[in-house]
Amino acid sequence: MSAVRAENTDKTFVIKHVFENVSSYEEDWKKLKFHDGPKENHFGATWIITMMEQESGSLPVIRLSCYKEDRGHWRIYSEVTLKIMKTDGTWETCITDDSSVSDMLSRCIMDMPDGELSDYLVDGRLSMEIEVKIKKEEISGAPWLRKFNDAEAREFSDIVLVAGTDEFHINKMYLSLHSTYFKSLFSSQKPTESLEKPIIKLDDVHPLDFQRFLEVLYGEPTMWDYSVDETLELAFKYNAKTVIRRCEDFLLSKSEISRKRKFATAVKYDMSTLKRKCIDEAKTTAEIRELAPDNADDFEPKVWEELFREACRSR
Repeated sequence: MSAVRAENTDKTFVIKHVFENVSSYEEDWKKLKFHDGPKENHFGATWIITMMEQESGSLPVIRLSCYKEDRGHWRIYSEVTLKIMKTDGTWETCITDDSSVSDMLSRCIMDMPDGELSDYLVDGRLSMEIEVKIKKEEISGAPWLRKFNDAEAREFSDIVLVAGTDEFHINKMYLSLHSTYFKSLFSSQKPTESLEKPIIKLDDVHPLDFQRFLEVLYGEPTMWDYSVDETLELAFKYNAKTVIRRCEDFLLSKSEISRKRKFATAVKYDMSTLKRKCIDEAKTTAEIRELAPDNADDFEPKVWEELFREACRSR
């Protein structure tokens, strides 16, 4: 079991940002678009302010995201103060006390003060400040097991994949052998006479999730209950059967998540061995019923039929 290091701190920082042309965001909000401020680094972590709509016509919600490029668990206990400037130049303040962020990527969600959005817009701009007082940090685990941006990775790679703002220097042949998605992506690239390695931007993937995906693909023991869903999602998206198989092996032998969640994962990603094990471990009708999802539409009729047959056979 990994050791946990606790550190009492007295660290404070302030992030300031002005969202421009907020009145024009309305059309984007209908499409559930988020609007991010710039990334800032404070005390070994990256912090980002995001403005997003809660529901049509309501005040936006402010999200403070934080992540560390670290494989292990970490937790930050903090006091977060949100200040929004009003049209009269005064500041409205909301405080979230004793909040915590953890597990490499976390979000602190803050509601804006009461009122109308027009109470806070000055020439279409929304000005805010977020003060974070870090009270204590707990860190466990180890650094990433494999680097994809160090000197060795750069020397032996022939392409650069970019997730977020992070670069991953990869060997095309190895990734193509294990992913039909990347095989097709690389083969569609036009040949170039440039001596520089081609750079491909990956959309809709967080760099931490992609780091975990690659570590699993390269055979590192980097599987955890808190991250297996994200790893599977990318493996399914990229049709990386090796990663899916390793995720299933982890869920079969090491994972401590509930049988219900394992069964739902097995159904979603067509893991026949894991699905069979979950059913075989459910000895009674009540235990069979526990495998059912809260939303009946999550399972196709053939899965319900299988559960019904098992329930009829059980006592």
